[in-house]
Amino acid sequence: MRDPLRTILAVIVLFYGNNDIQIHHKEDPNKQRESLRAFDLVAGLQADILESDTVTPLVENVGAPDEVFVHAGELSRLLGCTPQTARNRLKKLETAGFIRKHGDITVDVGNVVLYRPTLDNPSDYFENVDVLAGHSSVPNSDDLKEVMPSDFENLGDGQWRYTEDSSIVIDVTQIEGKSNRQYIRDQLREYGLTPTSMNNFQYQLRSKSGLT
Repeated sequence: MRDPLRTILAVIVLFYGNNDIQIHHKEDPNKQRESLRAFDLVAGLQADILESDTVTPLVENVGAPDEVFVHAGELSRLLGCTPQTARNRLKKLETAGFIRKHGDITVDVGNVVLYRPTLDNPSDYFENVDVLAGHSSVPNSDDLKEVMPSDFENLGDGQWRYTEDSSIVIDVTQIEGKSNRQYIRDQLREYGLTPTSMNNFQYQLRSKSGLT
């Protein structure tokens, strides 16, 4: 993963930015609400409340899960990458033990996988980041595999899938704050790839996407 610390930081920023401390009553069918005392209360982050076995507050009082936990959609917006790239990064973070899956939720755009950080000690992220980086946060140019436009399948809407690995999808549309050329190059390097000719690669894929 290219620049794993940036991805980890983005997940932490999103998660703790989404979560506030809340206090709710524990569920106890043997007690009337007016008899509850302080020891009948539970406090925690919104994510903790939603995952608690002893509290069943209404979602509208705590927050919808896709607004509390981290998912690929908001990660892609923060990092300026494609949703597919964000999904791949989240899966790598999960495999390395930096985050864990909370569950799935169905929204307007389809099925969304929700995550939260797992490590309590921030130093653990630094000690284990080489697992994600492959001992090098930025691939050496000598280690990059050369690819051509013919190595990619057109999915429509500016999305192209690498024929040798269906999990690799790049976006050739324009985004704000970065040149299209650099945006495409960064996505390829994310997966250890580089075009034989950047000019030809960019022109062919954008042309066939109807973007030129």
